[in-house]
Order: sequence, then structure tokens, then C-alpha cells
Amino acid sequence: MTAQQLSQPQPPAGAPVLTAALDRALTAVSTPMFTGAVRWWVSGTNGGIELRTAVSGNIPVSVQRPTRVAAGSALLAARLAIAVAGYRPFTTLLPDHRRPGILAVLRKGGAAEPNQSERALYGALVQPAVERAGRPIGVAATLPLLRRAADTEGAWLRSSLDPGDRTRMEALLDESGGAVPSGGLLVVVGSHHDLPTGDLRAGLAVQRVLLCAAALGLSAEVLAGPVELARRSHELPGAGPGLVPQVLLQVSSPIG
Repeated sequence: MTAQQLSQPQPPAGAPVLTAALDRALTAVSTPMFTGAVRWWVSGTNGGIELRTAVSGNIPVSVQRPTRVAAGSALLAARLAIAVAGYRPFTTLLPDHRRPGILAVLRKGGAAEPNQSERALYGALVQPAVERAGRPIGVAATLPLLRRAADTEGAWLRSSLDPGDRTRMEALLDESGGAVPSGGLLVVVGSHHDLPTGDLRAGLAVQRVLLCAAALGLSAEVLAGPVELARRSHELPGAGPGLVPQVLLQVSSPIG
């Protein structure tokens, strides 16, 4: 995404600030996050921004799902950029069922000061990680905040506090060829249904959880995505009727 893609013939007041914030935010999430995902991009539209990808009805679900989940990171990044630029963001997911490649439309509402959470998450997104002063935060103690982050985006989060759950998560990683972590907390983020909007909400939640962890001074990384989890999703914590595990994360203290 570049500033030129979002430029307008007569940009509204504050547009340079907004464009700069969008550039920084979307650049920060430009690295591919999941196996099987194809690229996403943004383009300007009348009064807003379209989040697009090259998916269509004849592309396998194994490509569509990770692509939508990965694109959720871009959607949250753009929302935060609009907020810190001084406007209220308004989002419509999958606005036209006849055009599945348009994943979302994001519009700039009226002027409004960003709240403390928006400032903190945007800072965690665009600034290098900094060491927090004072006593380290225990990872388990932050779990309610991480769950709330997922809830905010209409998704869910379950942890590996139960030894049996952790064993199953590690077995899945080992089977898929991923690195099995030696410490930290393993968490699953999932959607409440297997519809396309659920994929986008899971992606939004994953990005919010990652940023929330970073803002709290923790390290967080994606270990497995929708493709890997689909093979044994029924064995993961939180799985059940209508509940779809989408992403496996590790959250840990920077000091180990």
C-alpha cells in the first residue's frame, strides 16, 4: 500500500496525516502470516478504502480461509490508523456476496480523539518493541486481557493452561513440521462459525491479541494457521459445534 493508492483529486483536511498513518500501519502487517494465503491489497473508493484479495468461488477453501484470516490483520491495522489520525472508523465486512474478492470496506467517520487502547495498539504495531521497566508481567495473569481482545472482534480464545490441552497442541505442531515451543503460553484463536465473515473476525482477533501482548511487554508469535489446524481442529481447546479453531499462537515473557 502506498500513499498514491489512497490519494484523491481533492483530499479532505487531515488526509496527509491519515495517509501517513495508513502507510505505516499496513507496512507493518505486510509480511505473509499463514501457509496457503494469497496476497491482499487496499485501494481507495468513494469515501473509503476497500480491502481486496484474489479469491473467488472456485478457489479451494484451503486458500480462501487463510487468506481471509491473514487479511484481518490489514483490516485492524487500517482501523487503528484511521482512529489515531483523529477519525472514527466504520467497517463493512464482505459488502457484496457477488464479489468475494472485496473483503471489507472501511470508511472514515467524523472527527474523534483516539482512545487509550487505540493509541497503545497502534504504537505496538508501528514502533519497535521496547523493554518495559519494572517487574515483568506474568503471562498467565494477562490471559483475561488477551481473551477480551479476541472477544472484542467477535472471536474466541482458549489457552493451554490444562496440561492435556498443551500436549495436544504440541502434537499438532510436531505433526505439521512446526517448531514445538519449550515455554510460554499456547493459545488458540477461533471463530464462532465457518462462514467467511468468521475468518475475517478471527484475523482481526489474532492481530488484536498480538498487539495487546506486545503492548503489555510480552512476546507473541503465530505458530500455525488455518491450514495446519484444520487437520486436527477437533482436538484443540475451544473446538465444538459451531466453533472453529483458526490460529495457534505462543505468548511468552521476553525473559523466557
